[in-house]
Amino acid sequence: MNLRQGRSLRSGRTAWSAYLYGTLAFLAIAAAAAAAYAYFDRSRLSPGEGREQLSYAPDLSRIQPNALPVVSVDDKTAQKFVVTAYGARGNGKADDTAAIQAAVDKAGASGGGVVYLPKGVYLVSNTIVLKKNNVVLEGVGWEAELRMTKHPLRVVEIRGGVRNGVRNLQISLGAKGGVRNDQDEGIYVSTKASEFLIEKVLGNAKGIMVRGQVRNGIIRNNTIRDTLADGIHITGGSTDILIENNTLSGTGDDAIAVVSYKQQGLACERITIKGNKIAQSASRGIAHAGGNQVDILDNAIEDTSSSGILVVQDTHYDTFPASRTLVRGNRVTRAGSRNAKVGNPFGIEIAKGASEVSIIGNSVTESAGRGLSVTADETLIHDNTVAKSRGSGLDLQADGCTVTNNRFEENGEYGLVATNGHRLVIWGNRLQDNNADARPNVDNLLLQNCDDATVVNNESVETRNPARVERSYEVTGTCARLVFDRNVTTGTMSSEQVSCKA
Repeated sequence: MNLRQGRSLRSGRTAWSAYLYGTLAFLAIAAAAAAAYAYFDRSRLSPGEGREQLSYAPDLSRIQPNALPVVSVDDKTAQKFVVTAYGARGNGKADDTAAIQAAVDKAGASGGGVVYLPKGVYLVSNTIVLKKNNVVLEGVGWEAELRMTKHPLRVVEIRGGVRNGVRNLQISLGAKGGVRNDQDEGIYVSTKASEFLIEKVLGNAKGIMVRGQVRNGIIRNNTIRDTLADGIHITGGSTDILIENNTLSGTGDDAIAVVSYKQQGLACERITIKGNKIAQSASRGIAHAGGNQVDILDNAIEDTSSSGILVVQDTHYDTFPASRTLVRGNRVTRAGSRNAKVGNPFGIEIAKGASEVSIIGNSVTESAGRGLSVTADETLIHDNTVAKSRGSGLDLQADGCTVTNNRFEENGEYGLVATNGHRLVIWGNRLQDNNADARPNVDNLLLQNCDDATVVNNESVETRNPARVERSYEVTGTCARLVFDRNVTTGTMSSEQVSCKA
């Protein structure tokens, strides 16, 4: 291998170039690396025009989010069935279960309608079940409270049917006791229900579960707090579900989880988790443990007990693999900082068993461990900002991954560390002022035992005096067929070190 040191176009900076067997080999390796990942367009490589024309930018036009479900619940022209007309008291003393269920059954028998709860506290000792079509359980607002007096029991169940819904009321756990149970849900959607709507509900110590081949539903604008288990849980082969603009705090496990157990026979598909606000969950903020085409978009997640976002095939619970996950535009702050007991304290964690994952345009700050942790092959990591993590900005231990146009700044250890990976493309990233903890021999970028790697057009910056970053780039161990070119350095203690074994 020939190493050539040359001046970059920017005054006072140093760039290294590493060439293997000449320019033609460089172009062949670059083309192979680009072709290895589905989001690359080989026509971008322009092999006849020289190295300066090469681009490793992924073709993002190939990454499209799910189409969103459309649910229409007509509550303006529908018949109204006021629960007080059926004997409900709403005084916080009487048991109103039978009266509310009578109103629900009458609405179902009449072809649908709105079952309306005026202001009051309605005590229930058994589950209210919506099992016909076109029935909406609706309150005047959160001042209409359905309070479960026994534990564990579900408060409301949508059991099959089409275009049923729950909206504008509070659902709470009135019974004492804090033991988690599968019957803990405030709202339970089951039995192939379709076109359901859950909207503007306050879940006070009660969450939402969707299970049993449910399809085409919307869960939006709800507030869920202090649950004993997950805030919102999607499972059982459910498809085409939108979870949007909800606020979840203090959940007893994950705030939002999509889980596909093999024993249930079918994986969840086309689930969109968008624009939610999550804080202080007892486990992850958002977890995708098995399923296909799950989009995690534009969520704000903070102060979780373990990773802010997790994508994984969970072998402990025997889930399906997690495939085709888009993690885009999320803001993850202080992941793993709240009473961590289980799991990893990472900002975004993409684990083995996941495939075709894209991490694009996220902001990850102040994670208690790593900012990004990736052990799933073929992951795309593009245009993210990762700052002030206690660990490294990105810890990468996988094959065929692409890392482009990211910023790794002021992280406690390395900006980017990749170990034992093959066919990696690391291009156009900025690594600045990492090793915030001033540990010895820590670099902005470390590549160790990575064959067929392409490391091009990255920028390493150290602005502190005295400098804390040992080297801008270190490539060590085995690194057969390495392409290392046009990487820029400013201010580190030592410049690049490329000491590879063929």
